[in-house]
Amino acid sequence: MEFTSIIEGFTKTANETDIYTVVSTLLEDLGYMEYLKNMGFEGQTRLENVNEFLNNIIAFSKENPEGKLKDFLEEIALVTTLDDYNENNDHVVLMTVHASKGLEFDTVFLIGMEEGVFPGKQADFDNDELEEERRLCYVGVTRARKKLFLSNANTRMIFGQTNRNKISRFIDEIGEENLELVDKCLAKRTFTETEAKRYERSIQGKTTSSKSTVGGKTAQKEKVLYEIGETVQHKIFGQGTLKASQAMGNDSLLTIEFEGHGLKKIMANFANLKKV
Repeated sequence: MEFTSIIEGFTKTANETDIYTVVSTLLEDLGYMEYLKNMGFEGQTRLENVNEFLNNIIAFSKENPEGKLKDFLEEIALVTTLDDYNENNDHVVLMTVHASKGLEFDTVFLIGMEEGVFPGKQADFDNDELEEERRLCYVGVTRARKKLFLSNANTRMIFGQTNRNKISRFIDEIGEENLELVDKCLAKRTFTETEAKRYERSIQGKTTSSKSTVGGKTAQKEKVLYEIGETVQHKIFGQGTLKASQAMGNDSLLTIEFEGHGLKKIMANFANLKKV
């Protein structure tokens, strides 16, 4: 009865508020996140999957400000098409490295070749996990018949936070003599060997920053601060009073009591609140 009541309640509010608030509040009310945290190592992997799911919601909401939960679910609906794969079709095939076992392609792109992504963070604490990641990388590399592209991002949003990760150790293990460095992002010229090494060291030495470059100038992104008891305005729920604020990564989970709508939990960065 309690579970049914929760689902029915969120069904009614799914079209009234932003997707992130709906899903994150549902996860909290069900106690699912806490349940995963108490599961140990296995729960950590599942927790990362849930966080990445929330990260996808954030990205979708930025591109579709008016999008609802139904729209998001329709977009991420996945259909496995490997059984219908035809190598003569003129299109890109997207798959996980696990799913690529036994297949070969003339050209292969391995993306996310960064520490913390491939290999994942768990590899830093478990040598067996590192070896498994290394074997998996070998599988991906050997899927290529003719051309292999390995790419890493200068910055990447992971679990709602923008990170600047080091280049994957697996690239180093392949050896410089087998690689051609191509930088399409930060430079429009060919690197000499010395410049390439200097560039790689500079990337590895940088830390995450909240600054962004716009029009050649560096701008510091301002973070709006809210105080308990403050009155705010939401585009859907109207006027409300801030009851609590909890820091979550580079964002804050706000608990607001709205007139006629009761308590709502909303992420500050995506709520577009106005102070009254």
